[in-house]
Amino acid sequence: MPKYLRKLGRSGRWLPGPGDFVDEKPAQKFPPTALRDFENDEGNVSVWLVDDELKNLDQILAAIATTRNSSGDVDYVLLEEATIKEELGLEVRVDQGETKDERANGWHRNIAIRSSGDLEGLADKIWRAPKTRRREGAVLNLLVDGIDEGRFREDQLAESLAKHVRECRSRRRTSRETDGQ
Repeated sequence: MPKYLRKLGRSGRWLPGPGDFVDEKPAQKFPPTALRDFENDEGNVSVWLVDDELKNLDQILAAIATTRNSSGDVDYVLLEEATIKEELGLEVRVDQGETKDERANGWHRNIAIRSSGDLEGLADKIWRAPKTRRREGAVLNLLVDGIDEGRFREDQLAESLAKHVRECRSRRRTSRETDGQ
């Protein structure tokens, strides 16, 4: 069954601290500061449709990274479609993404939030879901791959991010040359 990826804010608000776990599970509700991640979503929560086998996950992560001004880790959760639609009873709408990767933009969705209860239920699922962090170096490699595959261009990226991508490409080239000797 498909999953929905929700990118988490950069501040770590969604990452429980050491005292927030009981028996390997978050012990409390999400902290109120985590709701800041939803402030500009205008009654919707932005998510990305990830296929059953996670084949489009890397492309989605690269697409998300194209919207940033600088490089960094990408933290996210994957929520089951049944959790969103059946358990929480939320509507998921197709909504074109706004990244530099047109194909990935087609996988963007919005979860319609009709009440504070909807938002609280979704936030609780996000809080309790396993968190995944894709490290900065891996994200830069995904960006280089996206450029090499023609999904977007380096000149479409913010200058600071493009600089890090060029450095990553240079390290790759140097590594290949060293491995070839």
